[in-house]
Amino acid sequence: MEQDNIFQTYLDAVNKKSVKDSSSFKVLNKNNIDTNELTGHEKDDHAGKVDLNYKDDKEKETDGYNYTKGLLNFIADMPEETGKALMTAFLNGTDVAANVVGVAFNAMTNVDPAMNAAFNNGDGEKFKTLLNKNIQEFSNYLNSEKEQVAKIGEGSPTSSKAAEFVSMITQDTPYSLPIYKKFKKLGMPDWMALPVAYGIGSAIAFDDDASIFLNSEQVQGFKNMIGILPDSSEEEIYNKTFRMLEGTGLGFATSPIIKGLKYAKNNIPAFMKPQSTISVGGAAIAGEGAIKAQENAEENLNVENQNLDEEKKNSKFWRSKL
Repeated sequence: MEQDNIFQTYLDAVNKKSVKDSSSFKVLNKNNIDTNELTGHEKDDHAGKVDLNYKDDKEKETDGYNYTKGLLNFIADMPEETGKALMTAFLNGTDVAANVVGVAFNAMTNVDPAMNAAFNNGDGEKFKTLLNKNIQEFSNYLNSEKEQVAKIGEGSPTSSKAAEFVSMITQDTPYSLPIYKKFKKLGMPDWMALPVAYGIGSAIAFDDDASIFLNSEQVQGFKNMIGILPDSSEEEIYNKTFRMLEGTGLGFATSPIIKGLKYAKNNIPAFMKPQSTISVGGAAIAGEGAIKAQENAEENLNVENQNLDEEKKNSKFWRSKL
């Protein structure tokens, strides 16, 4: 029985490979037509083309606000040790701008002179304090309730900084905005939608007609990944992603999507429950989930900093500051 199952799995893989090598599959992909009938997937209503350039400035502004709010929540909800690891890397000069959190750190240091000074002076504690303060104030500014904005004051320094922060984020990741919006419609949580959308958006060169197309297989693959990602090995993530992107217009983004999924898995683990999840500025960590978060953060820092010289990587100075 087990041998039969293995053989059937092999046959299914061969058949799918044959389908994706066929001229019919290539023609449909070239013309942005769903391939669900060829691949045997149920038609998904979320499948379709995603235009990456905005024709409506108001829509772009709204999507920019939503993307930035999601990013701030993403950082605020990170386990304490993950936040420390990323801040340590940033303060030590590692190019964390390669991930979406690094983009936020860079933007904040550019719009907040005090935070920039803390960065230049190597004051980790001050940097962390100002980071939490800005997250709170910028989140209030972006809150859809007008009362929150009114309390801050449209012409206040905080309002100006927050608006500049939003502008920098949206300018740095313009194509990530509509992709993130699409992923949220699929029900994808921020901890997965942000790094994956950033990865795809960063891999696309500017073009007046830039767009991506998600077929039913890919939409269902991403939806399925939400539930299985926390328990998937890196090999499983690679295999599943490669198979659903193979031979399609999204094939170019295979590497950044895999990196985004791995980043999501390593930094915002699903086993972190509200009572054991500690934000960047939170209290003491407690519980088994928190212990795993510490272990993941340390491991992830090693991965992110693998090209960093040993002196910086092993620096005890910054760790004592955070």
